[in-house]
Amino acid sequence: MRILSSRDWAFSLTLVALSIVAAACTGGEGSTETVPPEESTTSSLPLTSESRLRLALVVHVDEPDFSGFWMVVSLGALEAAEANDVDLEIVGDADPDVQARIVDTLIAGDVDGLIVSLAAPETLKPALDRAAAAGIPVVTINSGIEHYRETSALTHVGQDEFTAGRAVGERLTAMGLEGDALCVVQESNNAGLEARCDGVEAAYRGGAVVRARESVDMMSQADTVALVSGRLESGGIAAVVTLDLFTGWAAADAVIAARADAVVTTFDTWPEAFDRIRNGEIAFTIDQQPYLQGSIPVQLLVDYLRNGSTPDSAQPVETGPFVIDATNIDEVAQETKEIDDRIGVRFAS
Repeated sequence: MRILSSRDWAFSLTLVALSIVAAACTGGEGSTETVPPEESTTSSLPLTSESRLRLALVVHVDEPDFSGFWMVVSLGALEAAEANDVDLEIVGDADPDVQARIVDTLIAGDVDGLIVSLAAPETLKPALDRAAAAGIPVVTINSGIEHYRETSALTHVGQDEFTAGRAVGERLTAMGLEGDALCVVQESNNAGLEARCDGVEAAYRGGAVVRARESVDMMSQADTVALVSGRLESGGIAAVVTLDLFTGWAAADAVIAARADAVVTTFDTWPEAFDRIRNGEIAFTIDQQPYLQGSIPVQLLVDYLRNGSTPDSAQPVETGPFVIDATNIDEVAQETKEIDDRIGVRFAS
C-alpha cells in the first residue's frame, strides 16, 4: 500500500480501505453540531444507501506519504476510512492549479466526497464549487480556515492560523523578550503561513515582527540557515518564529552556530524535535493535531453521506492551537511514538 503522488496520477488511483478508532477524535476542539440536511451547501441530498463510499483527500504537497506532517494527516484519514468501511484515495500536488485539476478529475470520476487542503483558496474555489454543483460534498482542511466559507465546503477542519500566531506572540511577550521577532515564511502563496505571522504581529510587544521570505516555493534547510544567520548578524533579533518544524530545526542550528541570544519557536511536532524542546534549543511549538485533520473530515463526510448529518458550516472544527513545551513534552512524546509506530507499519515501502 502506498499513497499516490501527483506523478502517479495520470496512470492510476489505487483505492485503499483503511480505518479510525472513534476515540481517536476526542482530542480535537470545535463543534460538529448538525443542522437539517436540506440546508446543505451541496446541490443534492446525501446518499442514504449502504453502498460502499469512495472518498478522496487532495492536499497541497507532492508526496504526502513522504512528508512528516502529511503522513500523520494521511494516517488519520486512512484509519478513519477503514473504521467506517469506505474507500479512500490520497493524492497531492504543490502546484495549486494542478491540485484544482485533480479535484476536477475526481469529480468526473464520480467520487462521493472530497477532503481538500485550502492553501490556495482563490485557485481552488471554482473546482470546489463544481464539486458542490455535482452533488459531491467537500470538507476543507488545514490552511484556509478564514476562506472556506467563500467556497461551497460543508465545513473546515483545522487550526485558526491567526489565533495560533497570536498564541506565539503572547507567549513571547510573557517571556519578557526585548527585540524584534523574525517570522520566517518558508512556502510562498500559503495564506495560512501569512496568517500565522499576522497573529504574532498582533500580540508580540517586545519589538517589531519582521517577515523573511525566500523567492522559492519551499525553502531548503540550507536556505533557512543562510537566511536566519544573515538576519542574526544584523542584530536586534530576540526571537525567530518558524512556521513548520523542519524550518525550526534549521533556525535552531543557525542560532546555535551564531551563538545568538535568540529564542526559537516553531509549529507542529515530530519525534526528532523532542530533545530540542527538552534542552531549550526550541522554546516551544504550536501543534495543530494533524491526525485529527485527517480523521475528523472522513467521519464528517461519512455521517453526511450515510445519515444526512450536516456540520454547522458557520463554525469550523478547530484542532489547535495546542502548545507543546518542556512541561508536557514527555506525554506528547509517548502519544507521538504510538502514531509513529503505526506510520512505520502503514507506509513501509
